[in-house]
Amino acid sequence: MPFSRGERDPVALAELCHTRVKSPREKVAKALEGDYRPEHLFTLRQSLEGYRFYQKLIAKLDVEIRKLMEDLPGTEAPMPRRTKHTVFQRQGNDPDFDLRGQLYRIAGVDLTDVPGISAATAQVILTEIGPDLSRFRNASAFASWLV
Repeated sequence: MPFSRGERDPVALAELCHTRVKSPREKVAKALEGDYRPEHLFTLRQSLEGYRFYQKLIAKLDVEIRKLMEDLPGTEAPMPRRTKHTVFQRQGNDPDFDLRGQLYRIAGVDLTDVPGISAATAQVILTEIGPDLSRFRNASAFASWLV
């Protein structure tokens, strides 16, 4: 990556923009013109090192969460096909494993079939109440608890 080699050409850096950036590359390049003083470069290097360090910690955490979830009891029944044509894309903070599949195995139902419930939200719910929903007398009582 040019930036890690000290690239400072605004035009070259603007070409590295993600495709979802809507601003014209010329405008991005103009914004990247600047004063590359040593103290700024030092703090930028520290920020990049910190970002990479935390990315490594998050990856290790994902591995640990996966191991702990695999240790939980659950069913080995295959995940049913979706009834809706919903395409799920991995979000930036989602773990790097099939969280939805693990949650289905543990809970026995696909909680992500509920509108507005992502795999991450379902994980939080199961973390709070556990896989045994029998303490709720019905779905309405469960929904009331969620609010």
